[in-house]
Amino acid sequence: MKTVLSVLCCLGMLVILAGCDNGDDGGSSGGPGRWPTVSFTVDDNGNVTCLNADSNVITTRQTCIWNCAFYHIDKPRYVQLWFDEAPVCTPTGELDEMDEPVLECNVEVALVRESFKECRLDNPPPY
Repeated sequence: MKTVLSVLCCLGMLVILAGCDNGDDGGSSGGPGRWPTVSFTVDDNGNVTCLNADSNVITTRQTCIWNCAFYHIDKPRYVQLWFDEAPVCTPTGELDEMDEPVLECNVEVALVRESFKECRLDNPPPY
């Protein structure tokens, strides 16, 4: 009987410990911990989708803002990205007469500018 009660007690403790909140938001914003990771896609029609952005404005070009997010470094920061039509060049695999790579360029919607600052925490996420 003691063995059965001991096993049930151990299983009960495991269930209780598994239900504890460890402070992680579960990555619901898409990033490590409580800040999102900057992510965007450009489809074949040139439509830009900025994921988890705090602001997404389209005027003559598209601007996406993350008030505090991870982008290329392991510290969160304010990130602003601009997308507009720009020449996008890719090597063809051939070399010209000066042994330089031959490029094929097309005008496409592309990332044209980036800006970084300290996080702007108007409404910080809950702990």
